[in-house]
Amino acid sequence: MALRTLYPRTPKIGSSPIFWEDVRARATVDDYLKDLGQMDEQDVERQYGAQNYLVSGVLSKNTKPSKWG
Repeated sequence: MALRTLYPRTPKIGSSPIFWEDVRARATVDDYLKDLGQMDEQDVERQYGAQNYLVSGVLSKNTKPSKWG
């Protein structure tokens, strides 16, 4: 049960500028920078908020087996 915590699974947002798999899914660094350039400060805050929410769900789910184990 404790090993289950080693494999966190964060759901994909799709084109998040923060989630590492979404960042790396872009073809080039220029594509990523272009996407970042189109965001304002409020967009960035929303993206961080969404990512924090998703990660907190994964951490909450994955720590339960660890505590039980």
